[in-house]
Amino acid sequence: MWTITLRQDVKWHDGEPFTSEDVLFSYQFLVQANRLEALGLVDKVEARGDYVVDVTLRQPSPFFLNEALTTAYILPAHIWQGQAPNDPQLGQFQATVGTGAYKLTSVVPGESYTFEANRDYFRGIPRVANMIVKVVPSRAQQADELRKRTAGASLAAMDPTQAGQLERIRRIDLAEGPNTLSYILYTNGSRPPFDQDSVREAISLAINYDTLVKDVLLGRGKVLPSSYYHSELPWAVGVMPLYDPDAARTLLEFADLLDSDGDGVREWQGQPMDYAVLCNSDRPLEVQATDLIVQWLQDIGIEAHANCVDTSTQLSLMWPNYRAIPNPDYDIALFSWPGDVQTQRSFLRYMVSDPNGLGWANLSGTVDAQLEQLVTAYLSEGDPAQQEALGMSIQEQFSEVLPMIPLMAPNGTYAYLPEKYAGWQYMKGIGIGTVWSFLQVQPAAQ
Repeated sequence: MWTITLRQDVKWHDGEPFTSEDVLFSYQFLVQANRLEALGLVDKVEARGDYVVDVTLRQPSPFFLNEALTTAYILPAHIWQGQAPNDPQLGQFQATVGTGAYKLTSVVPGESYTFEANRDYFRGIPRVANMIVKVVPSRAQQADELRKRTAGASLAAMDPTQAGQLERIRRIDLAEGPNTLSYILYTNGSRPPFDQDSVREAISLAINYDTLVKDVLLGRGKVLPSSYYHSELPWAVGVMPLYDPDAARTLLEFADLLDSDGDGVREWQGQPMDYAVLCNSDRPLEVQATDLIVQWLQDIGIEAHANCVDTSTQLSLMWPNYRAIPNPDYDIALFSWPGDVQTQRSFLRYMVSDPNGLGWANLSGTVDAQLEQLVTAYLSEGDPAQQEALGMSIQEQFSEVLPMIPLMAPNGTYAYLPEKYAGWQYMKGIGIGTVWSFLQVQPAAQ
């Protein structure tokens, strides 16, 4: 059971107090609306007075507080009472009352949001009184608005080329730091020969990771460990990948993947090893990285060619309806995951478990029994020391079997005009668009 003590100095934007009644109402409302998948382990939620809530789980869950409870949001009971949870007419702007540092005062759908500082915010009055956040999907247009000074900052990370261009403009400053967005190379483990650990290891050894960071990210990023977690994360073991094409060729030889006719292409069961590398044509960095990976695969005797398609086509082949399938329709693929996937330690279960079970995000279909057992034990272990030991074992086993091959993580780079506002605070893995950029107090140690 988790006991949660609520702050007593929090008010809703309309001045009403925030209490345990709001927590209980929100849980019941969102369960009825089928919107609390993250809280599936909750057995019951009970209040003890106005500011204490007890949450009882059906089974131990060491990451419940940071990775499940924090993804749930609280509704003001005094406003939402009487609404039907499954009413199709309910929208995200049904009620614009929250408890945050800013009040949403105006919305132009698809164009802009206008915010006003909440002077009763429990952490202090925000330093910026009013903000207009414009919807500008194109990174190029965002950069152009900064150049023309029609915007004060971009809350979306710039790609390395744009960042390099903008940092040469004197009146534009950059806030840059580690980001856990990750580029991953997938091999389809439901198809031979990619179901062999040695083949996946050979492909990993063929990749020049430093060149990916240097040429694709222009040095603005890091190589990802083969143990999966970004080296900036405090729990990362940091088993770094090797670039050794000679060792890759040797592994393929031991796996009887030989070039019997001397044409430079190895054969698998008498057929040339000729594979398409799927990538997203809507993302230039991924196309560039794919072109390099194709060359490196060819260097070890695997014929490869890029198959870059639009986002919806890529998803239909790898992850139809955002649900992994046992036999996805690709050979090799480059895919990117947002940063929160790395920072949620419990999310790895979905990426390595059987697609027929919990592995709804297992895009390769590769399942290692030992890795799956370690993850299962890890997610129910209550002893912190044993939990950390299991976490290390998981990363070490991951680097051995490589159900997917981590490649690189770009830095988060955000451009702004200091003449308009210079108080931006970079938060690892998130960027500058957080409440800490507008408060006098500093964020806790990251």
